[in-house]
Amino acid sequence: MTAVKLTNIRKSYGATEVMHGVDLEIDEGEFVVFVGPSGCGKSTLLRMIAGLESITGGEMEIDGVRVNEVPPSKRGIAMVFQSYALYPHMSVYNNMAFGLKIAKKSKAEVDRRVRDAAAILQLEPYLNRLPRALSGGQRQRVAIGRAICRDPKVFLFDEPLSNLDAALRVATRIEIAKLKESLPSSTMVYVTHDQVEAMTLADRIVVLSNGYIEQVGAPIELYKRPANLFVAQFIGSPAMNIVPGTVLKAGKQTTVELASGGKTIVPIHTDTDMKGQTVHVGFRPEDMEIATAKSKLIQGEISLVESLGEVTNIYVEIKGAEEPVVAKIPETTDLKRGEKAMLSASPAKMHLFDSAGKTLLRD
Repeated sequence: MTAVKLTNIRKSYGATEVMHGVDLEIDEGEFVVFVGPSGCGKSTLLRMIAGLESITGGEMEIDGVRVNEVPPSKRGIAMVFQSYALYPHMSVYNNMAFGLKIAKKSKAEVDRRVRDAAAILQLEPYLNRLPRALSGGQRQRVAIGRAICRDPKVFLFDEPLSNLDAALRVATRIEIAKLKESLPSSTMVYVTHDQVEAMTLADRIVVLSNGYIEQVGAPIELYKRPANLFVAQFIGSPAMNIVPGTVLKAGKQTTVELASGGKTIVPIHTDTDMKGQTVHVGFRPEDMEIATAKSKLIQGEISLVESLGEVTNIYVEIKGAEEPVVAKIPETTDLKRGEKAMLSASPAKMHLFDSAGKTLLRD
C-alpha cells in the first residue's frame, strides 16, 4: 500500500517557484531519505508532507486520503526536528506523554505507550530526568520516543542528527536503524545532507536539486548507476572524478580521448553518430590506483596528499579537468605535494555521460 503519494507537487513563494512538479510514491514500511545540497528543496518537501508548508499546486495523499488542506494534527504524521523541541520543565516521561494527554488518551494507554517507546529506545533509566540532565543523543531519542508514542502513519525526520557531534551521530544513527527494524510497518521519511546517513539507513534515496527530483533508487543503485552527472558527483565521498573527452570511435564499445591526453576504451555501447562529440568520463576515487608509465590513464601534479590512516587520498591537477582528480588508495605512499603522479582506472568501472550530463548505460 502507498503511504505517501505526491503528484505534480509545486511550491511557490510569490512569483518564485521552488518545487517544480514533484512526483513520488512512498510505500508503507519504507524508509526513504531525501538528500541534496542546501537549498535544493528537501526540507520544504518534508514540511509540505507535514502540513507546515502550504502546497501551491498538485495533489498530496497520505494513506490514500487527500491532505492538501488537512491541518498537521489531522494527518497522522509525527515529526522529529533537529532542535529536539523538548519542554525543558517536563521530565522525559511527561515530554513523551504530552501529546497523548492532549489527545485525551486514558492514563493507562498513555503509560503503556510511553513505556513501550522508552523500551524501544532504551530510555527507561531516564524517564524521571529533565532534558537538561541528558546528552544531545539522549534528547534526540526522547524526541523520537515522543513521535513513537503517537503511533503515526508516517514518521518525518528533519536532519535529526545535525546538532550532534561525530560520535553521537554514529550512536544515534544506530538507534534509528534499530528503530526501523523494530517498527517494520512504519513509514519513515528522513531529510539529511549526510551521505553516510542516507546510504546506511535508506531503503530508497531521493536525490533533489533546485526543486527537481534527479533520481530515486536504492543506495547501491545510485552509487553504481547514477542517472546523470549531478547524482554521480553528489553520491560518494570523495566525489566521482569527471574528465571531459572526445569520442574517437563509437559502437559496441566507446573509445574516448581525454582532454588530459590519455585514451581509454569504455565498454559502453554508444551510437555511431557520437563520433567527435564531447562526453564526460567518470571514475570513482576508490577505483583508481597508482600507475606505471605503460598503464597510466592520466598524469599530473599532486596538489594535496591526505593520509587518513586506513586510506590515502591523492589530489592530482590534470589538464582539462575543473577539479583535481582524486585517487583513494588503501595504503600509505611516499608521494608528496608538487610531485608528478600517474594514475589508472579499470575501464569496466568507468562511467560515461553525454554532453548534457546524462548517463550512457551499459547494455
